[in-house]
Amino acid sequence: LFQVSAASNAKETSDDGCFAWDFDNEPPFHPDDWKYCQRITDDIHIYYTPMPDTGHVMLGLHASDAYGWTALGPSGNGGMKGASQIVVRKDGDDGEWIAEDRYSMEYASPSLDDKQDVQLLFATQDEETGETAWGVLIPQDSCDEPYDYPLEDREMPLIWAMGNSHDFSFHGVRRGSATVNLMGSPP
Repeated sequence: LFQVSAASNAKETSDDGCFAWDFDNEPPFHPDDWKYCQRITDDIHIYYTPMPDTGHVMLGLHASDAYGWTALGPSGNGGMKGASQIVVRKDGDDGEWIAEDRYSMEYASPSLDDKQDVQLLFATQDEETGETAWGVLIPQDSCDEPYDYPLEDREMPLIWAMGNSHDFSFHGVRRGSATVNLMGSPP
């Protein structure tokens, strides 16, 4: 098991709505724990903390109006083909939250990676509003090429997608990409 410790510095980006979400209880993202936040759409923020001492990165997503599965993933060209994806959803068998390490070599449903090296830290979803938040722990370099990209201190494309249910299926138009640097300050 990995021990996750709080970020040593406060958030190093303008607030941009990053920590203004209205949760009934303690908000899942706090600047003491999540070093960086980046707005990637009006309704989606990503949170991340590089942990070079352990060789991991904490990666999180907050999305409004997300009633099903959600996914983030490094991509070589900003598209789905050749991308690695982290899919977070409720498992149909028991309704428990799961995080899946997936990849896609074609424009088709991403396959489960044989090497599941993503660890779910938390996940929550408001069934009425669709407000969704989750955090995972991923290795900086899983040595699992071509299925996972090593995370380096440089800008790279990050794709995102959202489904309409927790059954992992086609996302339709609910997808996009952004430029991020998961090892340093937002671009």
